[in-house]
Amino acid sequence: MRKVGKKTRFITQAAMIAAIYAMLTYACALFSQGIFQFRIGEAMMVLPFFTPAAIPGLFVGYLIGYFLLGSLWDAIFGSLGALVAAFLTWLIGRYLGKYRVARFLASIPPIVMTAIVMPPILMYVYGSQEVYWLILAMVIGGESLTCIGLGQLFFQLVRRYERHLLL
Repeated sequence: MRKVGKKTRFITQAAMIAAIYAMLTYACALFSQGIFQFRIGEAMMVLPFFTPAAIPGLFVGYLIGYFLLGSLWDAIFGSLGALVAAFLTWLIGRYLGKYRVARFLASIPPIVMTAIVMPPILMYVYGSQEVYWLILAMVIGGESLTCIGLGQLFFQLVRRYERHLLL
């Protein structure tokens, strides 16, 4: 049996992460649109902590998922925010991964980037007339539920089965 090369593994991991994220985004569109967004796929934003392949994987998955939903502005700006958040999460894993608090810090970049990107999109592009601070609170609340709540459960599962996942 031949060993898989590093580039092949990286591309395969990125493609699988992109496919799963896009599928979750599309399948759970009912919960992920509007002012209060419960994006189940955002739990996957902890994956860059474990592998750098998750950075392009999450970016492409976000881009495809929201493009399929017809949300062009969210696909463009949201995917760029996801790219930055994934990179920051990877940095946390790389430099702080040995510390216990790092697993909680891994959930912070997606929350911050979504809080920066989503309120202007919701207010101006989709014609939402609500107050900026209300939209910001709703976006942070939904993102916190998925990134901290589901994300930490997902983190523990990946950590537990990391060697079986070939990360």
